[in-house]
Amino acid sequence: MKILYLITGLGMGGAEKVITDLADNMVELGHEVTLAYMVGDAIVLPRSKKIDIIFLNFKKNPISALVRFIRILKLKRPDVVHSNMYHANIFARISRIFNPFPKLISTSHSDFEGGRVRMFIYALTSPLATISTNVSEQAKNKLVAAGAVNPNKILVVNNSVDINKFKKNDEYRAQYREQFNLKEDDICLLAVGRFHPAKDYSTLIRIFDQLRYKEKNIKLFIVGDGELRASIEAKIKTFALDDKVILLGIRQDIPQLMNMCDIFISTSAWEGFGLVLAEAMACSKRVIVSKNAGFREILGEDSEYLIEAGNINEFCKAIESLIHLDQEQVKFIEDENRKTIENHFSSDIIMSKWLQLYEK
Repeated sequence: MKILYLITGLGMGGAEKVITDLADNMVELGHEVTLAYMVGDAIVLPRSKKIDIIFLNFKKNPISALVRFIRILKLKRPDVVHSNMYHANIFARISRIFNPFPKLISTSHSDFEGGRVRMFIYALTSPLATISTNVSEQAKNKLVAAGAVNPNKILVVNNSVDINKFKKNDEYRAQYREQFNLKEDDICLLAVGRFHPAKDYSTLIRIFDQLRYKEKNIKLFIVGDGELRASIEAKIKTFALDDKVILLGIRQDIPQLMNMCDIFISTSAWEGFGLVLAEAMACSKRVIVSKNAGFREILGEDSEYLIEAGNINEFCKAIESLIHLDQEQVKFIEDENRKTIENHFSSDIIMSKWLQLYEK
C-alpha cells in the first residue's frame, strides 16, 4: 500500500511524534510511505530512511505549495492520504478537488481546533474527506457539536505509545539523576510540552511556588520551547525559582527524563489526547494532570489524579498526597498506570485500527 502522510508541521509536539512513529511502523510492515509537511523546521523526524520527507513551504507561497502537492500526488499515486492537524486537513481536502485520489483520512489532534470561522471551513470542506478522526471521544463530540463534521463520518482513534521505548528503566533513572545532581530524597516533577497558551505553564509555576515552602527537596524540570519562553523565564525569576525550576529546552531523550522523574505533571488548559501523559504512565510514573478531554480519555472520568484546570490549591494537595505515599502504594499506582497503557494505547493496538481504516 502507498501511504502519504500530510501534517501541518514537524515541530515539537504530540501529533508530530504520533505521525512519525506511525510512518515508521507502516514502513516496517512493508508499505511505501511519504511524509509531507507544510511549515516550520523539521524537529521531530521518523527513524526510517526509506520515508520520503517533503517540505511544501506553505508560508512562502501557499499557491505554489498546493501546486507542488498536487504534483506529488500525481507522482506518488497514494492509495491513502492521511492528513493531520487543522491546516493540513483543509489543504488536503482542497487538493482533492484538483487531483482526486482514492481515500482521504483527516485527523484532528485537539479538542480545540479554532473558533467559528475555522469550524465553518471545516464543515464546508468535510464532504471532501472520506472519513474524519479525532484522538479522543470528547474532542470528537466537540467537533460534532460545533457543526464541523457529520457525526456519521467521524471516528475516534486514540494516539499510541511505543511501550518498548517508554518503560521503566532503573539505569536511566540512576544515570540521569546523577547527571542533574538529584539526591536520593529529592522529588523531581517533570512537565513536557511546547511553550504555548494551551499548556498553561503560568499556573504550573504558581503551583510549584506554593509547593516549595512545604516540600523543601522538590524540583521541577520542564521540557519544551516556544513563543512564551521569555514570559515563563520572567515568571521563574519573579518567584525566585531559578535554582528549583530547570528549563531543558527541546529534548530527544524523553524516555530517560521520564524515568528520572518521580511525578509527571501537566496543567494544560486543553489537550486533544495528551500523549506525554500516556508516555509517563508507560514508564510507570505517578501522574497529576488537569481535567481536560485528552487526559480524561486516558485516566477515566473519575480519576483522583485529574484536577480542575487552574485550581492551584487542589493541584498542590494532590501532589503532596502523591509525594507522601508509602512504597507499596507507589508501586501499585505505577503498575496500574503501565497496565492501562499496555491494554489500551500500545502501538500494536492502535496500529491495527489504522490499518483497518486504510484498507477498508
